[in-house]
Amino acid sequence: MTLYIGFDDTDILGADTGTGKPARNFEGLIPASCRVLGVVRQQLLTDPAIPYTSHNSSACVILDDADPELEDLLLRLAIEHLERSALPAIVQKIAADLIGARRCIFVKDERGLYTDDPKKKSRAAFIPEISVKELPARDLNDLIIERPCLEILQNSEVVRTIQIINGLEKGNLTKALNGKPVGTIIHQS
Repeated sequence: MTLYIGFDDTDILGADTGTGKPARNFEGLIPASCRVLGVVRQQLLTDPAIPYTSHNSSACVILDDADPELEDLLLRLAIEHLERSALPAIVQKIAADLIGARRCIFVKDERGLYTDDPKKKSRAAFIPEISVKELPARDLNDLIIERPCLEILQNSEVVRTIQIINGLEKGNLTKALNGKPVGTIIHQS
């Protein structure tokens, strides 16, 4: 099984550490039973309106022959690592992109999906559960995850759900890892 663990934190303009270094350093925490194929950097939009360190990128650690039993452990290790290595005073956004797994858990700074941006519109309604096929009918202008993630879910032969949780609320990750309905769950069908 191939496992992809994505790292994306909120960078601070002028900081000396970006997303790539925590992803590369994460390699040292991976159990010996997993083989690291590499760390891939993704270039994101660079625009003066978006704060970033130097290149606005995310990174992905690619593991081969990962034991499915280790998925939850690897996710916990990634989150703990990012919590330790992230820049101080930033709100972390961890994209735990486990393509090839049964589910993906995205740890964000919001509860999940809303009918609108809850930071801008106080009347935005929370969406606890929805299918990826129902989303287009909602015609949501602002999504907390990238639309290609929804396409991956819709077309995947393996991934069945994407769960979006608020990583700033203590205990949410543990609940999600234990299969509890916290945040928003987006189903494939």
